[in-house]
Amino acid sequence: MDAEAIACHIKQRFPNLPIILLSAYSEMPDRILWLVDEYVLKSEMLERLMPTIERAHRLGPHSERWPQRREAAA
Repeated sequence: MDAEAIACHIKQRFPNLPIILLSAYSEMPDRILWLVDEYVLKSEMLERLMPTIERAHRLGPHSERWPQRREAAA
């Protein structure tokens, strides 16, 4: 499975669960960005991954405060 297929599968089974995509690709197609809640590049993993996971844990899977779509980091 690729990232798009996995994200679709997760959204179907667990629609309120936040999805954090960790990728080496600096650009991601919009169709995938619409499926995930957060997009973190592996090159910025140390700075962004843990704060992102902590925020997901703090807000919880049913939080209305998760954005519908996150833009790829520049």
